[in-house]
Amino acid sequence: MQSHRLSLVTRLEAEKFDPLPSQSSPIPAGKYTVRCDKEKRVPENGEDFRNDVPVSDVWFHTGPLRRDTIQRIHGLKVFAETHDQGFCDNPAGGNWTWLELAILEKEWDTTPKRARGIDLVWFDHAIRHDEERDDEAASFKWRHGDVFRKKHKLLRFLEEGNCIAVRLCARFQGWQITGGSAYLVIDIDEEPIKRKPVYLPNVKEVASRMESIQITMREFNTAMKLNFVPDAPAVENSLHRVDSVLGRDRPLRVLVLDGGGVRGYSSLLILQAVMANIGNPKPCEVFDMIGGTSTGGLIAIMLGRLEMSIDECIEQYLKCMNKVFKDKSKLRVAGQGQWYDEKPLEDAIQQLVQERLPKEGKDALLLDDSKKCKVFVMAFDNTKLGNSGPVYLRSYVKKNNIFPEIKIWQAARATSAAPFYFKPIKVNDKDEKKYELIDGGMGANNPLGWLWNEAVDVFGAVTPTDCFLSIGTGIPTDELLPILKGWNLALPWKWKDYALVLSSIATNTQVTHLMFRSLINSLAPSAGEQKYWRLNVGQEGQGEESPDKDRPQLPDLDDASKREEIMKQADAYIKKWATDIAAAAQALNKKQSADELDHSS
Repeated sequence: MQSHRLSLVTRLEAEKFDPLPSQSSPIPAGKYTVRCDKEKRVPENGEDFRNDVPVSDVWFHTGPLRRDTIQRIHGLKVFAETHDQGFCDNPAGGNWTWLELAILEKEWDTTPKRARGIDLVWFDHAIRHDEERDDEAASFKWRHGDVFRKKHKLLRFLEEGNCIAVRLCARFQGWQITGGSAYLVIDIDEEPIKRKPVYLPNVKEVASRMESIQITMREFNTAMKLNFVPDAPAVENSLHRVDSVLGRDRPLRVLVLDGGGVRGYSSLLILQAVMANIGNPKPCEVFDMIGGTSTGGLIAIMLGRLEMSIDECIEQYLKCMNKVFKDKSKLRVAGQGQWYDEKPLEDAIQQLVQERLPKEGKDALLLDDSKKCKVFVMAFDNTKLGNSGPVYLRSYVKKNNIFPEIKIWQAARATSAAPFYFKPIKVNDKDEKKYELIDGGMGANNPLGWLWNEAVDVFGAVTPTDCFLSIGTGIPTDELLPILKGWNLALPWKWKDYALVLSSIATNTQVTHLMFRSLINSLAPSAGEQKYWRLNVGQEGQGEESPDKDRPQLPDLDDASKREEIMKQADAYIKKWATDIAAAAQALNKKQSADELDHSS
């Protein structure tokens, strides 16, 4: 994208621009400012937050805008001198003070204009508390946001007599923002700019649909006695802001990867076929979020956090599997369970991190909020197996992130630490509480449900969505049950817990697929349009698993010698279901959501 002519404008230059003139007559082309020197604090001292709902207030605004002025606005840019409260208990939990632009219906209004029940507000920039030096805390500093370009949705919503407002915002107890001085720069063009109208979904319909999904999921969980299917997320907070509904440049794309040991190779081959249909970009350049469990989590980290191409990932994945599972004769035995030495796995991941991130080194953190592609993997706490949901390991800032300091190699080791093969990994959370993390596949071998929950929470329930791509490793629903034969009462207590959990996994992977196939395709907007694809060796198209007699015989999860066999099975699947692969690729290649296309003429 070409840089906008406001992009290089500095605050010192903005100070020299003329004030936006009265609009009693057409305004000449040029750059103007609306200036504010009134100090304002949000929330005011003593004002409390209710249910963590953001507190926002108008700082300053333009006068009523004429139609011909609106039509010629080429860009907007905010410069603001601000500071926050000057301290933060958990910097990795996010920055919760920011500025935003809003449309006011009339100049005396104190709340944003609404359209179909949605506030017309757009995030501009945050006060990055984590980037402040100690001597800068609670001190005024000039900052600016990105340019709102000539076809930005804010400008497409503006109508005669509306005003553009700058608002100060804070969220969560203890957070506060203070504004000192500011400039709103407005770039006026010579000629009117053609803009398409904006389509907004009906948020009441969305809320009703999401409530139905929540009820369905609760009833399903109760009937199936599954502990590891998440509740649908609350959506109210994401429905009231237009930038949550329409704030993205393109529709959302999410990739989720099952666990499966060495069979993760088949997932990579299928993904390689998808990427080949759209010119072989890196997955981190296509997907907004990549998640996985077990070896699927390892692959998610390689593709997302380490930003590998598919070919690079395949090469390194095979090397890693060969190192880790090279000699089954040297298995160590504990009680009646057995595992591999975890050292080769840890060494392989650390070496890979060192090679990909030489400046950060082998102990680089998983957390890097600067990356556009968010990585989300899961593990389980070995001390609470069967009694709690998964532990979330994220590459991005989130308020409830309990592992902000976890290293990439630790996260990869944790999500792939299958208790039949590797020891748990011991880590501490931000409060120094100890965890024993094991394979995320112990409760969510197909992590689609959890990832869907996370994506809705992070990106919003009505964000235009084109593709949730779920790729399996060929594991059928009944494969893990034979592992349990003969254990029964002779097992140590911990292995009994594992056995019970595995019984749940045996149905969880395919059940998750069948359940979320309908739920995701009903996600607004464009409800009913296909957004979900499940690609999995041994599956008949987008339906259920192949019958036993037609199902390919897959190698053991730790049999690294069966590379050729895995490749042949994946190739056969890719050829047979090329239409599904092409359809998923086409969804990834869209530039606009279906609703935008349908209403843009």
